[in-house]
Amino acid sequence: MPTRLFRADTPHDVVCATIVAESLPAGRNLLAFSTDKTSSDPAPFGARLREVAQMHPWASIVDVSGLPITPRPGSNTALLSWSETARAIADSTRMLRRVLAEPLADRVDELYLTCLHHPDVQLMYDLFPSARKIAYPHGLDSVNATEIHLQTPFFAPRRGLSRWRRAAGDLARRAAWGRDALLPRDLRLDAAYSFNLPVPWAAAQHDLSPLLTRQTMRDVFARLAAPVRAYFEDLARGSGGPAALLLLPPFDHDRDALNDAQAAAVADFARRLVERVRPAALVVKPHPREDAARLESVLKRLFPSPPGIPLVIAREHHAYPIEVVLSPFDVSVCGAFGSGSLRTLRRIYGAKSYCPEKALLDLYKDEPSFLTTIRVWIEDNRREYTAI
Repeated sequence: MPTRLFRADTPHDVVCATIVAESLPAGRNLLAFSTDKTSSDPAPFGARLREVAQMHPWASIVDVSGLPITPRPGSNTALLSWSETARAIADSTRMLRRVLAEPLADRVDELYLTCLHHPDVQLMYDLFPSARKIAYPHGLDSVNATEIHLQTPFFAPRRGLSRWRRAAGDLARRAAWGRDALLPRDLRLDAAYSFNLPVPWAAAQHDLSPLLTRQTMRDVFARLAAPVRAYFEDLARGSGGPAALLLLPPFDHDRDALNDAQAAAVADFARRLVERVRPAALVVKPHPREDAARLESVLKRLFPSPPGIPLVIAREHHAYPIEVVLSPFDVSVCGAFGSGSLRTLRRIYGAKSYCPEKALLDLYKDEPSFLTTIRVWIEDNRREYTAI
């Protein structure tokens, strides 16, 4: 009976891990989660991850939060120097070895990972050298073109001067901090599971797209904790129908100028969406990463006055996947700033999707690297929405 270890950062990951785990033959399934990437209070976020994890009988659930290589949002340590990065990698590797590898005595046959461009995930890749490495979806739109764009550099071997520079850097890190200070190079995948596109670097592909149905979402929703189900069922009754759904982007720490511009753009988009489709109500779902403590101030900036129709806001449990918690609602329209859920909600619920494409491009016009990612997303999703 194989031992499988799944690594998760979000409730979306846990839902996807559950779907994949339950598609597999009998085995010993373990879940390792981290709260390091949430901007919310990590304690309730971790409790939420454990709550979602109750959908599957995991043999063990382990918290691997607190890695120095993944500083929390807003901690002012996101940009580390070369030496600080090497030390953080070494410390994180030793922590993972102590928390995971040593208790498991390397008895992991299959390692399931998402977001392989993240350094903390890459450390997990290297921790169990004999395990088969398998990618699983980071959400119900995963794997998508944006993820492939971000991860390609870690699977395509570097050549020429770039390769020599990297090798020299690795030698220096090894000399100063030991083997633990090195990230794995030229990653390989034995298999991949995807709801969307095939993963180019995986030797075997497993297509999960037939599961993107309303019935699957009903089944998953029915397995959520009773208070969570009751909360969204109550919101659904209050929204009537057919309603419009507005998915908010994250409002990041320490980026006040961008947040102000983004709030103005989202408020304008919400107004135009309501004017265009005339819904019975506007259902607002904050971004899963949104800090609950800051949510009210964000909402006041977006809706300083009532929009003229009932406003139904998911103030609680907003980290849960929208594809799942939308199950009891009557929603015919969805609007979002660059969310992969535009595709999945159209596919699962038949919702007509809208995106403020020009405003999205204008918002990040002064950030070249992020603008490139936005353009990749637009090219991948343009057929899924109407630009307004």
